[in-house]
Amino acid sequence: MKVCCVIVTYGERAHFAEQTLRAAIGEGVHKVIVVDNGSEEQSARKLLELKGLFPGKVTVVSIPENSGSAGGFKAGLQKARSCDDCEMIWLLDDDNRPLAGALKALLDAFSGLPGADGPEVAAVAAFRQDRARFVSSVRGLSIDKNFRRRDSFLGFHLFDLPSAIMRRALRKRKKKEDDFRAGAAVRVIPYAPYGGLLFRKELLDKIGYPNEEFFVDQDDWEFTYRITSRKGKILLVLNSIIEDIDTSWHMCEEKGLYTVSYINEGNELRVFYGVRNKVFFEYGWLTDNKLIWNLNRIVYTNLLRCLALLYRRRKRFRLIKRAISEGRAGRLGACRDIPGPGKSQAVGEY
Repeated sequence: MKVCCVIVTYGERAHFAEQTLRAAIGEGVHKVIVVDNGSEEQSARKLLELKGLFPGKVTVVSIPENSGSAGGFKAGLQKARSCDDCEMIWLLDDDNRPLAGALKALLDAFSGLPGADGPEVAAVAAFRQDRARFVSSVRGLSIDKNFRRRDSFLGFHLFDLPSAIMRRALRKRKKKEDDFRAGAAVRVIPYAPYGGLLFRKELLDKIGYPNEEFFVDQDDWEFTYRITSRKGKILLVLNSIIEDIDTSWHMCEEKGLYTVSYINEGNELRVFYGVRNKVFFEYGWLTDNKLIWNLNRIVYTNLLRCLALLYRRRKRFRLIKRAISEGRAGRLGACRDIPGPGKSQAVGEY
């Protein structure tokens, strides 16, 4: 099966995109679509040079202003969907360098899915060891505890507190890489990041494209959750490995209870859109009992309030409160009074 790879880059990150592009071509992709999502001039020129180095294989889609992760991947996916000589689409962030054999492992896993020969609602995702949720799912942590439990608020659920406290108290030994990679070759997960995701291009006809109203953050989770919410499957493929060659702010929330991160880390744009979109996603897609959700909201918000007083970050707390309110009301899109992404500002997970 011929694969079209979509890579989204921005700012001054052409040096990352080049490494990812070369690795993807080394894996045997048929074509690469690079989305220049408002890059700086020097990086934009470098991307066009890469196109010249791989004539007929690399296409550059240029967006004048940074449209966030949702806008960037939507543009890339629209271009990939119209690629007549490709059957599959592989998404990569500009710093997602696939290791040897990553694409073959994904294709092998996909071929084993029921209905893989047709436009079924299914996808496979590469393993990324920097993702705590991926590692924990491999180690056997339940989907409820590893991915967001139903009725949780910003990932917080009162029912998880006893086990969380117990784990910290016992200080369980972390399993070695060989330990958690042993066993089954795949795990079923409810949603996934863009980076490493592979699927048939006809899937887009069933689930649509990323929602640009998210602007940044959670747009990948909402996009991929449409697969499993339609009774489809996303398989995490353990022997398809993606190496992240850069780190970003969102990783701080992978470390556990990330209350302090919201108060102390990240710029206003990342915190506002991150909180707003998480609340919208949880409240609209992952909530069965609004009473429990509101209880979790009250407890967690008060934890944030206490930390804001402790760290003297009242302005940040007011921003978070506003984000919660807008997410709960379903008010998405770009906010005029929140500083927008400049060409070099990291605004998405990509």
